[in-house]
Amino acid sequence: MWAHVDTADYQAAMVGVAVATAPGGPFTLVKTFRPHGRESRDLTLFQDDDGSAYLVYSSAGNKDLHVAALTPDYRDVAPTFVAALPGRGREAPAMVKAHGWYVLLTSGCTGWEPNAAEAHAARHPLSDAWTSLGAPAAGGPPAARARTFHSQPAFLLPAPGGREGEFVYGGDAWVRDDLAASRYVWLPFWVLPPTRADPLPAAVLQWAPAWRLADLRRRPPRPVRAVGRLVDALA
Repeated sequence: MWAHVDTADYQAAMVGVAVATAPGGPFTLVKTFRPHGRESRDLTLFQDDDGSAYLVYSSAGNKDLHVAALTPDYRDVAPTFVAALPGRGREAPAMVKAHGWYVLLTSGCTGWEPNAAEAHAARHPLSDAWTSLGAPAAGGPPAARARTFHSQPAFLLPAPGGREGEFVYGGDAWVRDDLAASRYVWLPFWVLPPTRADPLPAAVLQWAPAWRLADLRRRPPRPVRAVGRLVDALA
């Protein structure tokens, strides 16, 4: 298990690694450290099809987002890492793979207030050429859509029994003045394959007041990328 380890003033900016013989623990702390000697705040892990794994973390005062390969035992970072989104000010990362592409979903840095999430795509986790797919949020009231339905990315779960590219989005719905009262937003998320007209995949986070996993079978219209953002394909 990897975790963000920090102080109240966010100056420690480290990761912690713990191990257990079962998912429910008990866990034993292995160590805390700064990966490659650099700050680490919001983070996620991603495991590829071949078993290789990667740490994705905000660094340099949240100005940069780094991707680092893990060692085969998953207990440390390997020497290789890249600044995937340098100078972009992104946090709350979540990474998935579909249709031969890696898609990275992130949030802007606005404290506990929600903002427009953004998706990026690359051909490899350690690529230094991530291309923006724009804001994936679709449907719902415009004000809520502009704030990722009042949530911040936490994780993207492959849909149980789903087809390639079907995921469940889990987002933190922070309550700024009472963090213990914060909840999660669960919504369908798709990575749509490239087309002849657009060589990049598309990412769609669809608003639904209520939904079932079976609804992921009804894939949404492919959004149109325009000037680094997504617009409704039906507008």
